[in-house]
Amino acid sequence: MIYAAPGAAFEERIMKGTIDAASTMIIQGEALRPIGVVPGSTSTKGLVVAAPTGYGAKFLDLEVNAVSKMSVDQNGAIFCGASLAVNVSVLTYGATVATDTGLANLFKLTVTNGIAFTMSDPTNPITGRIATFDILNSSGGAMGVVTWGAAFKLDATGFVSPANGKRKTISFYYDGTNWVQIGPTSADI
Repeated sequence: MIYAAPGAAFEERIMKGTIDAASTMIIQGEALRPIGVVPGSTSTKGLVVAAPTGYGAKFLDLEVNAVSKMSVDQNGAIFCGASLAVNVSVLTYGATVATDTGLANLFKLTVTNGIAFTMSDPTNPITGRIATFDILNSSGGAMGVVTWGAAFKLDATGFVSPANGKRKTISFYYDGTNWVQIGPTSADI
């Protein structure tokens, strides 16, 4: 693993990047090589990234302890030795609700009145990304009608608003152009 304080730069041969204030590692470069353990660290595993495809090594091997290990092989298969958690983002309710899919995979929205609103097309999409919306009706009555942005492709039943005090979830995957609904919308939860 590369160890650096948030905001500090790190660099190793053909790998270059930063760790931002949220401790997100941003890597730039075409190929990475093993860099080992930073002196003073107690970690025994880390970024064990190989050169370009075809050299037979794993592209990524992260280990926090002997139980929680995750790796991605040269074919893109992901292996996880423990549970996987998704990032959650709380959306701001208003006439237009913005979603940045670069921040999370699960988006929670609490609707506080009966006024119609629009879920705008998400920013920072990546082909294959899945986004799930958890929409809670806390309006005190009927929730306003939801209009989904043009990039959302829903099934024929669309999205039926949950009853007061209830929630519904709906998931989409990004196909490179549109956010396509995955399965039916949940019943009121």
